[in-house]
Amino acid sequence: MSRESDMLPAVNAWLAERGCAVLHESMTVGWTGHCDAIGVRFVERIGRRIPPLDLVVAVELKLVDVAGVIRQARTNLSVAHESYAAMPRVRCREMLAATEDKFRQAGVGLLSVNGPRVTMVIASGPGYRGDRFRKKLWRRTRFARGPDADN
Repeated sequence: MSRESDMLPAVNAWLAERGCAVLHESMTVGWTGHCDAIGVRFVERIGRRIPPLDLVVAVELKLVDVAGVIRQARTNLSVAHESYAAMPRVRCREMLAATEDKFRQAGVGLLSVNGPRVTMVIASGPGYRGDRFRKKLWRRTRFARGPDADN
């Protein structure tokens, strides 16, 4: 993989498998910058009210910058339920145990991307569990949910 964007289709598919609508290069309230991919899942909607958030997953894509991706992903934990760094499989396999420990200490998950396959190397620690971005994310994911989605 020569560009971060080469990993995006696989990460999108991984988020979709988890039942999430996907947003790209998105900035939401509370984020200090742009997140490469955000997966959003709501509980089942009953009536006209916007349903509560079930899951918000932030994913930062990086080819080599471990320190940078840990810093970005850790920041995302303040507004996302889970936060991951996605890196090429080759880079993940070369990581020392001490480097993997840095992810764990930061509460950041690590995804290994190999072509269309994504493997979770380290699970994300717990992040923000609130619901304050529900309305904004509902509006932003409206088109990701499809043309039949409610307003």
